[in-house]
Amino acid sequence: SATNDQGVATAQLTTGNPRPAGGKAVVTARTIGDSGTVVAQNDTIVFSGATTILSPIVGFSVPDSGSSTLSNITYEVQDQFGNPLEGGSTIRVSMRGDAASVLTLEGDIDVTIPDTRDTKYTDFSIKVSKKQKGPPGGEVFLRIEVTSPNNATATPEFKEIRGVVSAVGGGGGG
Repeated sequence: SATNDQGVATAQLTTGNPRPAGGKAVVTARTIGDSGTVVAQNDTIVFSGATTILSPIVGFSVPDSGSSTLSNITYEVQDQFGNPLEGGSTIRVSMRGDAASVLTLEGDIDVTIPDTRDTKYTDFSIKVSKKQKGPPGGEVFLRIEVTSPNNATATPEFKEIRGVVSAVGGGGGG
């Protein structure tokens, strides 16, 4: 590729199947510098794959304390290789159901993924607490919704985790 007036060259990377194992590949750029010296630079490129939402829990309960917190409901959002999603992908966490109006969500509930290879952008957590003692109680659903170019369709991917909110006793002072 030819250089511009500042000596910078650009090239287009065209890819095809098969994709690299683990979704990562090392690209090397080489040129001949002053005095015929070879100048080379390597960089790792992530070919981010389909959105995956994982959670180690299948359900949760919130006691009727008025101040109790169920901390660290953890979840992961990544591609099928464990890599972060494409930069600009968004994660929204919400709650629906009988007792959703008396619950507070804190933590990673509204996230925009940066353009990164750092896998710390695959691990997230939230805290759920009940704002008041007593009713209402009942079934709730924690919804993790992901909007990303990684999704197989234009529709956001989502996962729901069922929870139960107690409406009488069970939590201690609050």
